[in-house]
Amino acid sequence: MLWWTKPSLFDQVKNLEIEGSWPAGDPKILHAIQDHFQKERYHPITRAQIQEILRAVPRVFPEGWESPEGYGDFSEEQHRVYGEIQRAGVAHCSGPDIQKVIELALEFRERCVTRVK
Repeated sequence: MLWWTKPSLFDQVKNLEIEGSWPAGDPKILHAIQDHFQKERYHPITRAQIQEILRAVPRVFPEGWESPEGYGDFSEEQHRVYGEIQRAGVAHCSGPDIQKVIELALEFRERCVTRVK
């Protein structure tokens, strides 16, 4: 499937059933990733920032995307989306944070798909 016809990673994971007790409202994946950042990385990230990141996969950030050494190594489109991610939250969200959000969403997707089979 070509990347421009593939649904965003957010569309692929927004309805996943994730173990645990999560507040109603936003998709559970947003709460699970935000919880990971708070507990494991001690770094604030908003659900809106997570959603912006996941909506940009694979259109802007491919599924296997790795953060470059510096912000200057982002493509023009990645620069634009990076600005949108920053505006969606109160805390700075770095390239490695974006990479980790993508990795976590892919892990949740794989875990849920494997469990369903």
